Amino acid sequence: QFSAVWCGPCRRLDMDRIMSSTAKQITWLKCDVDMNPYTAGFCGIRSIPSFLAIQDKKIIGQAQLSDTDKVIAWANTLFAGNK
Repeated sequence: QFSAVWCGPCRRLDMDRIMSSTAKQITWLKCDVDMNPYTAGFCGIRSIPSFLAIQDKKIIGQAQLSDTDKVIAWANTLFAGNK
């Protein structure tokens, strides 16, 4: 998750629920764009909250979502075979 402490939509996301409702093989990492602007820029992140899905060292999906249920649905669709 690319986010920032000052971002209202980022704070509204329930990451505990997202992590418990998605495939167990998914590792969730958080990147604060203010503390790591290089990483966000390198990954092409232009708005927050943003999610980047990587599998086998390849980007397989990117989403700008601020709704917990939509993040869960997006992750479960991408990693449907990994539950």
